[in-house]
Amino acid sequence: VYELFKPPYAEQDVYDSLTKLFNLAKKELSIPEFVEQMSITSLYKNRGLKSEIFNLSKVRSIFDKVIYADVYPIIDQNMSFSNVGGRKHRNIRDHLFVVGAAVNSVINGNGASFDIQGFDVIKCFDEMWYEETLNDLWDVKIQDDRFAFISKLDEECKIIVKTPCGVTDMFELSRLVLQGSVFGPIKCSVQMDTIGKESLRTGYGIYKYKNTVDIPSLAMIDDVIGMSACGDDSIKLNAIINAKIEIKKAQVE
Repeated sequence: VYELFKPPYAEQDVYDSLTKLFNLAKKELSIPEFVEQMSITSLYKNRGLKSEIFNLSKVRSIFDKVIYADVYPIIDQNMSFSNVGGRKHRNIRDHLFVVGAAVNSVINGNGASFDIQGFDVIKCFDEMWYEETLNDLWDVKIQDDRFAFISKLDEECKIIVKTPCGVTDMFELSRLVLQGSVFGPIKCSVQMDTIGKESLRTGYGIYKYKNTVDIPSLAMIDDVIGMSACGDDSIKLNAIINAKIEIKKAQVE
């Protein structure tokens, strides 16, 4: 538990040791074996398929938190407004305000009817493509030694699975974006943000609110909604979103 690394339990020796461990790992891009170890627990959430809970070592999470604190402002500054998930001072109410304004405009007779399309990316956290995730991080200006360290942290992991019959033998996986990591939500948001960001850049898949304001596809981490004029524009938007998600090697439902 994190409390073991906080006062009054941890003393200065603990902080000094973690600092030396962290700096050495970052400098040599060598992750200690115990940091790579994790467990997976399968839980049923009363609907659909079982969900997998990833339990990382607390030292690994501390590594993540230190890097995250450094790079988050850069990531946030270079994302568009299309994905609000995993971002400070942003939440789904931002998008509900936009959608509500568009709906009210139609109800009040000030705008033409439009389609709203909803997409849920299936197990997006589990299916994120390692190389493409790093490409997207590079595009939001994480381009220094911290980028290399983030990629190294996801390069290898040693896993046991907790089952009702006990735990499995440990096995290794490589190039895996870990769901339970500190970076999981923001990595997913950065990936899905590319849908809206590209629409803002190209003009394709944009809904014009009152023929003035450009509204791209809106997302909350791995849930996406798109708005378009009824007819051909709706078909085009559906094709754009599906194609973009398939490029990421993900699937929607």
